[in-house]
Amino acid sequence: MLQHDLEKLARRTLIIRCQLGDECAFERLVRTYHARLRYFVRQLVASPDTADDVLQEVWVAVFRKIASLREADAFVTWLYRIARHKAYHAIRRPQHVHLAEDQNVPGPEDNEPCEFVQLNDALGLLQPEHREVLILRYFEEMHYSAIAEALACPVGTVRSRLHVAKMRLRERIERTRHHEE
Repeated sequence: MLQHDLEKLARRTLIIRCQLGDECAFERLVRTYHARLRYFVRQLVASPDTADDVLQEVWVAVFRKIASLREADAFVTWLYRIARHKAYHAIRRPQHVHLAEDQNVPGPEDNEPCEFVQLNDALGLLQPEHREVLILRYFEEMHYSAIAEALACPVGTVRSRLHVAKMRLRERIERTRHHEE
């Protein structure tokens, strides 16, 4: 518990330093969250180039708006809400190519264990609203209320999407295993 409290305090301090205009603190914030945020965005948009563009837009928005963040503890939820908004905006752009059923969304590393690659491939085949709740719940370990806030929807919707997402993910993984046998 002490470790968690220390991490929370360190994150609060970092956010406050960013709000006061400390560029070194902002760079550290980007280093801390960039890889996880990149994975989240790449699960929502099909193109790695589009994901990189979205990430750049996210960090610019965070830099411009962080001073207006009222509660430092709400940063992670706020960050993912911005990322989701920017990703969905990119998806709606006419030049965006939507993820086809037979495409895979690459994960953060090419040398991941087979189980992770299989999970990542199965995630890539889910609808974006199902991918995002799974990632936020199980990769980011967010509580239902934080996910609801990040996605701007009721907690009941989060629970429902999560239930459907787990069922569909299980089906995809089982289908893949049967094809491999």
